[in-house]
Amino acid sequence: MNVKIFANPGELTEGFFGQILLYPFRLLADLDRAGIRPEWALASRRYGCPPGFMAIPGILDLAYVPEPADESVHIRQAPQRWPSLPVDDWQENRRLFDAYFRIPERILSKADLFPPCELGLHYRGTDKQRDLAQTNPVAVDEFLSLAKAFAGGKDIRRAFVASDEPGFIERVGETLRVETVSTGTAWGWSYESQWNREKGDHAVLDCLLLSRCRWALKCQSALSGFAKVLNPNLEIYKVAAARLVDGISYFPDAYIPVLQNDKMQGLIDHLMRGDWRYRPREAVEHCQERPRRDARRHMRRR
Repeated sequence: MNVKIFANPGELTEGFFGQILLYPFRLLADLDRAGIRPEWALASRRYGCPPGFMAIPGILDLAYVPEPADESVHIRQAPQRWPSLPVDDWQENRRLFDAYFRIPERILSKADLFPPCELGLHYRGTDKQRDLAQTNPVAVDEFLSLAKAFAGGKDIRRAFVASDEPGFIERVGETLRVETVSTGTAWGWSYESQWNREKGDHAVLDCLLLSRCRWALKCQSALSGFAKVLNPNLEIYKVAAARLVDGISYFPDAYIPVLQNDKMQGLIDHLMRGDWRYRPREAVEHCQERPRRDARRHMRRR
């Protein structure tokens, strides 16, 4: 059976990684088990170019040449047929990515022009600071304090910085005393570019460069979460909560480890409020102590 999985140009209006790639990625385990290599036709006015506005394929290439389709399935109905969800098996997630998609050569060639960076930082400002349904806001000073604490004692000479927050890249250099590199300063790219394909290429390039770092810190964002898919060995930590959305854990961020730092534990606990599986140290200690307290009460009653 060969299928075409499609979306029309005006239907996928969110981020490239948070929707346009995430929606098909949720299907891949079941598709792979069934031996299905679909024809993808995911259009997006935000990232595709006229006349067809194709984003996948387009921003990403396919890893295969699809056979002619016997039927068409809309991307929003596809989970009813293939309900698998990705989990935190990062090697398997990378295998599935490679089985279905390729990063285009035009993006790989640009990534190869960048110098190696030990630390990757992804700070989402602007709209993400108001997205209380999915995460908690992280102030610039809070993120920089955590980054400075994390970098302490590590041999970090250069940091790759991805951010939509004006002035953030300069603040990183001043705070960490390291050379900073970004796609914005290198190419003059902006997330608000009028060129649709450029927006998508920019996002994929940022994700790829984050994946090439040794360490990375991130706010809640699928863009930097997928860096762990591209490089399962990346040591990456989140500093903001990943809340359940409609009862579903938000991949990939739901499975990215939380930053651990004793000196910053209070701030980390604050920023992780509402995360789907994070429990502050105090809550864990309370849960461990409660059975003992209950046992003592039972003994007194006897």
